[in-house]
Amino acid sequence: MATYIRYGEVDGAFSFYSKKVKLLLKMENRYFLVFVLLSSVLVASGQVVLNCNYDHLSVNGAVGYGCDLKNVRVDRETDRIIVMGDHQPGMTNNDVVRLTIMNSQTGFIITQLFTQFPNLHQLEISNGGLQRIQPNAFVLARNLRSLVIQGNNLIVLQANSFNHMMVLDTLILRSNNIQLMDANTFVGLTSLRYLFINNEGIRMIQPNTFRPLTSLVMLSLGSNHIERVDAEMLVNNRQLHSVFLENNNINAIQPTIINNINSIQILSLSSNPCINHVIIPRAASSDDINEMLNKCYANWH
Repeated sequence: MATYIRYGEVDGAFSFYSKKVKLLLKMENRYFLVFVLLSSVLVASGQVVLNCNYDHLSVNGAVGYGCDLKNVRVDRETDRIIVMGDHQPGMTNNDVVRLTIMNSQTGFIITQLFTQFPNLHQLEISNGGLQRIQPNAFVLARNLRSLVIQGNNLIVLQANSFNHMMVLDTLILRSNNIQLMDANTFVGLTSLRYLFINNEGIRMIQPNTFRPLTSLVMLSLGSNHIERVDAEMLVNNRQLHSVFLENNNINAIQPTIINNINSIQILSLSSNPCINHVIIPRAASSDDINEMLNKCYANWH
């Protein structure tokens, strides 16, 4: 008996193979081969369905409509992402300003989510399995104002990791096992005011790393393994008023740093091998500051 398939019911991805399938169906004992063929096309298409929990959540006093994604696993950047979930009455993807990805297993930034939610202001990736930030990952996230990445396994921040986010105000990197940062990691973040890189494994910061951050007012590098502080590290951050370097391994500071901290109101250097002080430059004379930093200066070679 002949076997027929209504091709209009088959997904568009199979149309290319329709003639081959028809011939195979006419051949005896070849049904298994048909299923193998169709399965291979399905795998190649790589569709991943993500279930979103939509809600209104107050963040720092402001109510934002958001999407929470949990237990996400996307294996390939080329996989097609389909976001499912029931919106709150009257709301659409265009109203989503907050996206949270938690307890997941995806090693890269899922860039298609920025197309699904074009008006995102806040993105948080917590315990998401993130291992790298691919080039131009945020090219479609131009409205992003706050980015939190914590509890992942990044290890290395490459050049231009956060490029294209022209209005980003706050960047929080915490407990991601970051050990290396390229000197051009923060290129493009001209609006960034608050940068937190805490509880990472950073030992060295290249002198020009923070140079692009001309709007920076607060820099927190606490609980790393930083060993030396170059005087040029903060030379271009004229609006900077708070710097936190506590709980590091700082044993040497370049003596000319005092010339580059005129705008700083708080310089926390507590719990370091060569110094255990919080310096308030406006409340202390240059001689007092030099005396507190004397041991660190002496170790600079």
